[in-house]
Amino acid sequence: RYLNIVLNEAKRLTKLTTSLLELNDFDTYGPILKKQNFDVVDVIRETRNTLEGVFEKKKIDFEIKCPAEDTVIYADKMKIGQVIHNLLDNAIKFTPENGKVTVTGTAGKDEISVTVEDDGIGMSEETLKHVFEQFYRGDTENRYEGSGLGLSLVQRIVQMHGGTVMAESEAGSGSIFMVI
Repeated sequence: RYLNIVLNEAKRLTKLTTSLLELNDFDTYGPILKKQNFDVVDVIRETRNTLEGVFEKKKIDFEIKCPAEDTVIYADKMKIGQVIHNLLDNAIKFTPENGKVTVTGTAGKDEISVTVEDDGIGMSEETLKHVFEQFYRGDTENRYEGSGLGLSLVQRIVQMHGGTVMAESEAGSGSIFMVI
């Protein structure tokens, strides 16, 4: 039992340290992007596959609603994958068993938007105001794992690509995150 506690804490600290180092690199060196053309829907599917065990464990229904074409973007594939992973990871974390997470992709003339929507616990108005701030955690009782860096990292990566990220939520009604 204690070995598992130590192992879980080591994993949490490793994740925290990695996020801090990455944010520091953004501040020190500016955006270092390795851009290439790739299909964002493929990245969504790959990310979903890496999180499949967690989706199944919580019996969360996962749906992708994306156009069959026009979802190729020119961006840093690893960093966009990290954005999608963080958003899906949060959706899973805050969605109860037997809940639902939906990812919707929309292709416009010069942009693609990806929306991650869950039917989880949602956020208060106050939490929503600070959701992208480093180390901010709306859960002051520490019921959920996390360092308060994930969404800050999401925002920085999206901004480095010239995009925007927005959040909508209401306590008890789930959350919606849109990346453009």
